[in-house]
Formats: sequence, C-alpha cells, structure tokens
Amino acid sequence: MNQCGLRLDSDDVCCHATQVSQYQKQFQELVQQLSKEFQNAFKQVEPHQGSKLHVLEVFCSPQSELTRQATNMGYRAERFGFQQGDLSTADGRGELFKVIVQKQPQNLWFSPACGPWSSWNNLNAAKSVSSFDTINRQRLQHLYQIALGVVLFRYQYSQKKTLSLGTTSTVTHVHDTTAERDL
Repeated sequence: MNQCGLRLDSDDVCCHATQVSQYQKQFQELVQQLSKEFQNAFKQVEPHQGSKLHVLEVFCSPQSELTRQATNMGYRAERFGFQQGDLSTADGRGELFKVIVQKQPQNLWFSPACGPWSSWNNLNAAKSVSSFDTINRQRLQHLYQIALGVVLFRYQYSQKKTLSLGTTSTVTHVHDTTAERDL
C-alpha cells in the first residue's frame, strides 16, 4: 500500500510509464517528420519580395474574427483553415509551409483543437478506464497539431517573429526566448 492507502500493481505503473514513453517517442517522430516537410517546402518556394503578412491564422474557421478585424484595421492578414488544406496530411501541411515561406508572416496565430487536452477531458479521463482510453485516443489523433506548433514556433523564432497560441479558453503569446527552454 502507498501513503494514500492504494495498492499499486507494478505492472500498472510499468504500463503507464511505457505509455508515456510511447507518447514522447511518437511526438518526437512527428516533430522530426514535420520539420523535414517544412524544409522540403522551404527548398521549393521563394519568399515574396513584396508585401509580407502581418498575421497568418492557422487552424481557424472560415469566418474567424481575428483575420477579419486585422484586415479591417488595414493589416495584411490571411487564414489557413481546413478549406485551404487539411493539416493532418502532408499535402495540407505543404500548402501551409509554402504560404509561410512565401508571405513571411510577422505573427502566426496558431489555434489547435483544445478538446483533447481540456480541463473537462482531464476530469472525464479520471472517471473510468474506458473514458481514459477514449480521451487518450483523441489526444493521439491530435498529436500532430502540437508537433506542428513546435515546428512553426521554431521557424518563427529563427526568423525573430512571433507565434501566438490561442484556444477557446486561453491565449499564450510566445515571442523571442519566452518558450525556448520548453521547446
């Protein structure tokens, strides 16, 4: 028994540690894969010599408010949502990477799905093994979004530009060295 009065089976602890390790391994592989995709797009596309974007919104709806408001204020802003490309595929990401290289946005506004990592899903995952498994499957299905965010942050950082991470409940503004140690 542990200090909370729970009996822990060493197989359960080992299984959980293995699952975390598999998550980390899959995540690292995704970051490497997406980094290579970005490098390939970078080699194929020349940056525009003209106007650059102030804002590029990624994972947004076709009527996103940010792009509309930025445009209304006279800024150059574009959206990259599902209509422009399915970012779960290499082809869709390739289109995004081309836009980034060509239009060199000063700020990337990145809004991945928050559902799999939401506070409610954390609570629901603790309710039963079945719920835990379902939510973990959702997280694995969306892991590419987080890996894409890392790749985009690294690029923006290398260009001394900004990436803003936005979800429906929080917005995190990442600029220069703020998250370097975490990524």
